[in-house]
Amino acid sequence: PNCERRVASTTASQSLLMMNNPFIIQQADALSAKVRAAASELRAQQALAWRLVFGRNASDAELTIAAEFVSTAIAAAGPEKPDSAVTAMNEWCHALLCSSGFLYVE
Repeated sequence: PNCERRVASTTASQSLLMMNNPFIIQQADALSAKVRAAASELRAQQALAWRLVFGRNASDAELTIAAEFVSTAIAAAGPEKPDSAVTAMNEWCHALLCSSGFLYVE
């Protein structure tokens, strides 16, 4: 074989695959639906998503970043749209699934 050992790395193509893969997007949407069904408040939804993805509780700072992310996504989608909060939460869950913290166990 021409490659006896593969060096572990993360390349742009691997990250793009996670960002654009229909299966990953579908799983992010399913995670979003699960946490929205389990909790009514945004912060509780984000905390649950974090716990499900990373297996630990989010810190206050991490939840603040999550809230900023979702607020920005709602503003970008148009807060007057009825599904902008759902879309924002889907995007948040997608970001979690594409993160290094999810992909690599320490």
